[in-house]
Amino acid sequence: VEITLSLDDIGNRFEYNRYPLKWDKVLLTIEYLKQLSIDHKNIHLTVNYSVSVFTWYYAQEFKSWAISNGLDCINWNIVTTPWVYSIKSIPNNIKETVDPSLQFYDLIGKTSNDSWTTEFWKLTSLLDQQRGQDFNQTFPELAKHYH
Repeated sequence: VEITLSLDDIGNRFEYNRYPLKWDKVLLTIEYLKQLSIDHKNIHLTVNYSVSVFTWYYAQEFKSWAISNGLDCINWNIVTTPWVYSIKSIPNNIKETVDPSLQFYDLIGKTSNDSWTTEFWKLTSLLDQQRGQDFNQTFPELAKHYH
């Protein structure tokens, strides 16, 4: 039996990406499923991680967390739609401001779209307002590059 967890980050970044879910409740579920897989050797846990404009920057941190928590089978799913959430749409001028050793760096900025920054902030601001969230507070490292 394979149980796949859809986890796109940890802590408050998880809550931002998977609104309205709460990380503390997800952690309890993860612990329950880990124990279930210990008790029943036919149960295997895997993780699906959606690589998007919100998550790519933190992928290595997530991977370290997952492995240290016994979740070492991670499937990396590259988001392609909507285009504004695809890391392939991030403009080259942003790519030039980030560390090239970051995981998935080679996927960003391949097809730069001049309207990406405007469209990203328009959509993100709207969702933040509707959800009572704040991208800049949740993702300060990304906000620094995306502005």
